[in-house]
Amino acid sequence: MASRLGADLVSAAELVANRCRDAVLGGPGLSDTASICAALDCVQSLLFQFEPTMFVQRLANQNQLLACVQWLGEFQVLAYLPIEAEDGLPIKDVAELADVPEAQLCRIVRLTTMSGFLREPRAGFVAHTALSASFVRQLAQLDAAMFLAETVAPCMLRMAAMSRHPQSEGTAVDWSNQRVQRLWSSFGGAMGAGAGAGVVLALAESHPALIFVVQTQINVTATATSHNNLHLCQRVHGTPHTVADAALYLMRVPAAIPGPIRPHIEAELRAHLPVLQAQRSAILILTCPLLPEPGAVSRQTELLARLRDLACLQLTGSGLLTLQELVELVGSIHDAHGGLVILRQIDTPNSAVVGLVVRYQPLLPLTG
Repeated sequence: MASRLGADLVSAAELVANRCRDAVLGGPGLSDTASICAALDCVQSLLFQFEPTMFVQRLANQNQLLACVQWLGEFQVLAYLPIEAEDGLPIKDVAELADVPEAQLCRIVRLTTMSGFLREPRAGFVAHTALSASFVRQLAQLDAAMFLAETVAPCMLRMAAMSRHPQSEGTAVDWSNQRVQRLWSSFGGAMGAGAGAGVVLALAESHPALIFVVQTQINVTATATSHNNLHLCQRVHGTPHTVADAALYLMRVPAAIPGPIRPHIEAELRAHLPVLQAQRSAILILTCPLLPEPGAVSRQTELLARLRDLACLQLTGSGLLTLQELVELVGSIHDAHGGLVILRQIDTPNSAVVGLVVRYQPLLPLTG
């Protein structure tokens, strides 16, 4: 057993070295960083088999690190630090600016520096690292961490109680609150949920002869885009579709939906049903983040999908759909004359997002 683990550890460590070498030679990108992190996770999981107490220590470290980042965000400590100041500021001065105890700030700084979040250029001083500075430059990063600490983590730790009392499933999260929606969206982005606006813009640029009408749930204006063939308008979720003459409808299910996912998808499919029924040649391309089968995608992609799935389950009482569940949901949408059928499936390489090409099919006439 130990010899097999040892061999696996050596192989995993060699993989990390190779991935790092390739990233240095070719210039590190997002995919390189993700593959290196996945390889490091594999090494770490093997090390835990040799020394289980390290696993408990790692849990304690991650929990304390989350608490520290939340504390720094709550008191806006990160914003008080000049991003470009190599020498940083005295911890005493920062404590006075943030109106926090100097001794506590000192403890938090010294713990976070051990994870590369903040640094202590010399004794009694604190400065940004590239990591901590990103939480100032990209506020969505800080929003994601704050939502994780304030909302997601407490729900995670109530999972056992929720299992004992399923009738109380779901939480007191106010999904109608705009701040909650913003934080949830930022958290979804940090968990690997890609934005869809870039796809539409790319399509509009590459197909200038086509007219694109984008319907969003937020109020938009005509000046929101510089593309002459791209028009923006507002439609409340689940209400009847207002564009009746399109040849192609794109329905993107966000990974960070405020509330249960299945009712959201069902409402949007029913909103598309009348226009697809009226124009039989039109097709709908539905893209949706799913819970992948074990081993169907890379380790890192599957990990992020399962993190999103459990977070949704703990926050709303409903996790991500599997492919089979989505197929069954599409097939359940019908009216008295016919219903939606799936023409084909579009798989994205190494992604938990699946596309389904859907069309309205009328009922076959009875013969006999």
